[in-house]
Amino acid sequence: MAETKIENQHQTVSLLLNDFEEKASDWLWETNKKGHLRHLSQKLIEATDTDADRLLTLTYIDIIESLLATNETNSATQFKKMTRALTTNSDVSSIVIPVNLGHETRWWSFSAKILLDKDKKFNGLRGVTSDITSVVLREREMIKQANTDTLTKIGNRHFFNEQLLLLCSESVNHHSPCALMLLDLDNFKMINDAFGHAAGDGLLVEASKRLKENTPQGAILARLGGDEFAIIVPNASGQSIMRALSEKIKYTISEPWHYGENQIEIRTSIGIAFTNQNIGSIETLLRASDLALYAAKEAGRDAICFFDPAMEETANHKSQVLSEMRKSISDNEFVLHYQPQLDLITGKLIGFEALVRWQHPKRGLITPIHFISIAEESGLIIPLGIWVLEQACFEAKKWPSDLYVAVNVSYIQIERTDFLAEVKSVLHNTQLPPHRLEIEITESVLMTDQTPAFQFLMGLKEMGVKIALDDFGTGFSSLSYLQNLPLDKIKIDQSFINLSDTDDKTCAIIRSITQLADALELETIAEGIEREGQYKLLSDLGVKSGQGYLYARPMQVDDLPFFIESKRKLP
Repeated sequence: MAETKIENQHQTVSLLLNDFEEKASDWLWETNKKGHLRHLSQKLIEATDTDADRLLTLTYIDIIESLLATNETNSATQFKKMTRALTTNSDVSSIVIPVNLGHETRWWSFSAKILLDKDKKFNGLRGVTSDITSVVLREREMIKQANTDTLTKIGNRHFFNEQLLLLCSESVNHHSPCALMLLDLDNFKMINDAFGHAAGDGLLVEASKRLKENTPQGAILARLGGDEFAIIVPNASGQSIMRALSEKIKYTISEPWHYGENQIEIRTSIGIAFTNQNIGSIETLLRASDLALYAAKEAGRDAICFFDPAMEETANHKSQVLSEMRKSISDNEFVLHYQPQLDLITGKLIGFEALVRWQHPKRGLITPIHFISIAEESGLIIPLGIWVLEQACFEAKKWPSDLYVAVNVSYIQIERTDFLAEVKSVLHNTQLPPHRLEIEITESVLMTDQTPAFQFLMGLKEMGVKIALDDFGTGFSSLSYLQNLPLDKIKIDQSFINLSDTDDKTCAIIRSITQLADALELETIAEGIEREGQYKLLSDLGVKSGQGYLYARPMQVDDLPFFIESKRKLP
């Protein structure tokens, strides 16, 4: 009766196991002491496409090895792990091995416990194999999405960070330099604003495609965000190789790109740093490459720069200046000096240009050349610019009513704020008549996005504020602006005035400018007049007004009443 009962239990278990294997993606297996299967699953027979009798002559590990997908990453490592467990009579816990079944790769997960006989000695293994292909593929897809830029389909910042950590660690361990190249598309915002975001996205896709075609084998390409890309080059052999690669990339990127009927030219700035430049961490490598990229942009864009330790010193200096400047704005340590502007024919005083100075508590009076660019980069030019405008208008209100004040405005102020509203507010609060305020702009205002700049200038014109184009003659598109912009005056750059008084070419340029200004009914003013000969020459060439050390240096506000009074007494 006992034997019958046991036999019935065995049959029941077999039926349940067969039913389980038919309906599930898993199958049970059991090996003897020598590793041969005691039970053959139909799924295993079908998967191996091998005769059942032959399978029984093989060990389970031999069967798995015959199916092993050797082209998959970590397949050899996982197989060794499985082999070690089976040959050392150890439990198996969720070891995943890729196998080739026909023309398809699938993933099997193995788990098993050891079997002991009545004497507590090893008697084989009993376990379960699960087909987890769908799980693996789903995880791979999730990892791919997490590491892929959705627009360009190349690696994203997350992928870049992981690969940089991996490759740089290998570089340090094997004493082979790794290069990090950061790339930025020049004037991308201009293109994006001019043609729309669809064009901007198309441009990024095209740029990534060109970069991918030129990325060396084994190197890693990623988009870090916006129009910034990165290439990690392992085993970089030196600057000459990296420069050649950079030049090749620059050339490929610069080939015209067609968007609809428009032909768009792309340029790129590139910064490069190496792990063997006494760079001790990923963070410092990134900073070094970023400093090199910044240097490439400052060099006029469309340039290649390699990191130099001096760049770090410059960056630290800028950081210190920025910190001090932020405190100085709140502590009212900035002052305005005023340089007179006079009519060249009559010698009459017509106004003053307001020039900001930094009264540093330790370094004394600092001129704008040492801090304005830093203020623009950081955005501090916005609160500083508002203060300058308010202070200049407040002081101008005290002058005779026929004198105006000229105030310089940065493109950052127009681009990032409603500066037109600020001008209206300041004029209202100071009660300065609009025609006594002159706003000076440079071509940089027009080289970013012309639409808000044009609206700003038209708004000033409607208010009655005068507009002067500063540094005229130093840009590339000045002549085209003159016809379309609501300007009142052009300011001839000092670089022309500083040339020899008898320089025929200089005279021809200045004469052309004055004739063009007359035709467009614009005033002209020359800056940097320092000698009597310059004054006479400019007057003869038709320049209407001027300023410079010949007349007066920029002066403090307390000296203005005396200077104004002295000019009033002149015949």
